[in-house]
Amino acid sequence: STSVSGLTPATSYTFRVRSFDQFGVQDGNTHDLTASTNANTAPSLAAIASTDIYQGLAYTVNANDSNSAGDTDSDGDALTFSCYYDTTVDGSVGTSATCSSLLNQDGSSAAFSSTTGVLTWTPPYAIAAGTAYEFKITATDPYAAASSRVFVATVQSGLPLITHTPAGNATFPSTYLDQGSTLALDFSNTRSGSASDSGITYACYFDQIVDGSVAAVTGCTTLPGSVSFDTSAGQLSWTPSGAASGTYEIRVIGTNPAGSASEIVVVDVRHAFKLTHMLTYWDAK
Repeated sequence: STSVSGLTPATSYTFRVRSFDQFGVQDGNTHDLTASTNANTAPSLAAIASTDIYQGLAYTVNANDSNSAGDTDSDGDALTFSCYYDTTVDGSVGTSATCSSLLNQDGSSAAFSSTTGVLTWTPPYAIAAGTAYEFKITATDPYAAASSRVFVATVQSGLPLITHTPAGNATFPSTYLDQGSTLALDFSNTRSGSASDSGITYACYFDQIVDGSVAAVTGCTTLPGSVSFDTSAGQLSWTPSGAASGTYEIRVIGTNPAGSASEIVVVDVRHAFKLTHMLTYWDAK
């Protein structure tokens, strides 16, 4: 048996079979076999949804063939991808501006892979909110058959949206915390719909007046007890000492080049409950 590669689709080929004995003498008989290759199936890119993206936050698109859900077409042929963009939303994108010519927030170039169809771009804060970018990604098979998708990504303000994850304290904000127990909160920017600390600097302040407002005066690292606050990750850990008592209003601020935003949580610190003794009365009958 043998295997033949590199054949052209939808083409008829004739194969001639000859036999030789162990001494290299050719048999006078031959056998011809005619076979045709299947027609090439063009790639079919899956739809890519238009969406909002955000200043300073990475945007990633992964173009795939709709039949294979990968980087080959239904024939198994490897695809080659190209990506272009413009800022005129009209359903048509020329080939004058490649996606890799876009600049990221840090000044580096956007990344696009011609073998995987993956685009990654972090829009700079200098791009005005509301600016729409129209992209066209094309997948081409080895026989020049191609499929394209056009989609729009609209840059929105990267102003932080600060929310927190109550690690081990699922009922926060506003709950009780015993002296000697540890409060652990992780604050993040969820502007894009997923948590991120990229490009954010955090600050943490507190007071003991619950009015929905905390001035940037008293830092959280002065809370009574054992406390730490990570200004890069937005993580607060506090174990109140016996000197801590009452209500604490804690405000965490996240800042990036687009501006600042904050979230406030309320913590009620109380003395830990201890069962010291119990009286039992028996009524004999």
